[in-house]
Amino acid sequence: MADWSMVQVVLAVAFLPFVIQGFWLGFIRVCFRRIMLLIESERSTCEQLLWSEADDIPDGPLHVCGPQLCQHPGHAPSSKCWTMTFGGVYHANPARRRNRHRKPDGLPLNHEFLCTDRTTVLAFILCTIDNFLPRALVQWPPPSIFDHGSVIVAATQDPHTGIVRVHVEGQFRRHLTKVEASRLLNGYPPFYRETLQCGSVDIPSPIKDDSYVKRGGWVIGVGLSNTAPVPVYMDCVKYTDAQGRTRPRSGVFWQSFDWVLMILKTNILPLFPHDRNINATINAIVHMVQNETDSNGEPWLVGSDIGSTRGNLYRPECMRALAIFNQTAPLPQSLQETLRADIESILLPVLTAAYEGVRRCIEYMKNPGRELDRMLPELLLQNSELLYAEGCL
Repeated sequence: MADWSMVQVVLAVAFLPFVIQGFWLGFIRVCFRRIMLLIESERSTCEQLLWSEADDIPDGPLHVCGPQLCQHPGHAPSSKCWTMTFGGVYHANPARRRNRHRKPDGLPLNHEFLCTDRTTVLAFILCTIDNFLPRALVQWPPPSIFDHGSVIVAATQDPHTGIVRVHVEGQFRRHLTKVEASRLLNGYPPFYRETLQCGSVDIPSPIKDDSYVKRGGWVIGVGLSNTAPVPVYMDCVKYTDAQGRTRPRSGVFWQSFDWVLMILKTNILPLFPHDRNINATINAIVHMVQNETDSNGEPWLVGSDIGSTRGNLYRPECMRALAIFNQTAPLPQSLQETLRADIESILLPVLTAAYEGVRRCIEYMKNPGRELDRMLPELLLQNSELLYAEGCL
């Protein structure tokens, strides 16, 4: 015979969500979740990969290949596909496995997530984006998904909790250190590396700190080395030249071009006023900068000794060339003879490096479409809090 009292209790519990007030229903859900967290503590946390944590992403190279052939398989659909994407870029530090992040209340307990952040995602893009990009990538307003070449980053935000989930696809393509990625994302030129190869030797970057970004040394470094730029850059430097002309984009380049011309005109030319190579270099660079083109600079070099040969400079000479274009102008009278002694024996390769550095930079940025900050979903532009990478199965 049916126990009607028990049936009444079951029916009362079943209809409880329909009659209980919203506040108490939410309260019951929170209590239920916390009870489940106590029962299944493993599901209450997720893996983490945070830029600020040295155990997660240590200083030095972001990617380290082992002694055997390094495999970079890229994305493969799975419930933890970030192990192939993020895991294929970031060095697998064993200490990271001990670091777990507590899931916020808005994430389901029965799904796997990786707690990460904006910088980690953007550095992933720098390491994976294709070398050759189609033009006209810049969109405004920003797209809802970053989808360029083989790299896809989709971001969605829960309207109630504000939690941002991301899904990433991409394959490792280039080596960067943690310092390099951080500085590139803060507006350093895309040619920036901690060390440059000048001929057959490595030299430290002429950008010693943020104050050197606007100077001309790094442009000379581009002309002296074969360093390949990262295909995209953060266009966050605003620049207005001495004539009051504001450049709508690529300020990090234009300010340094003007610095190179300043050093050539104000510091070097007065020491060798009749040198045809100096005058030819200035005229060619002025033409390229004024017309925003890397072509048709050669006619201005006719009759000079400036060519595509960069010359063979030793390490101290490379360092000296970069330092000369990091100086201020005008140079004090007391230092002019020192500059003459420093540059006279290397003048031709330095002039060639100045021309070639400006030409390579303008070739890179003359057309829009490399400005990463104009290609990203708005959630990745504004959000500096935690992100949660999810799988795709």
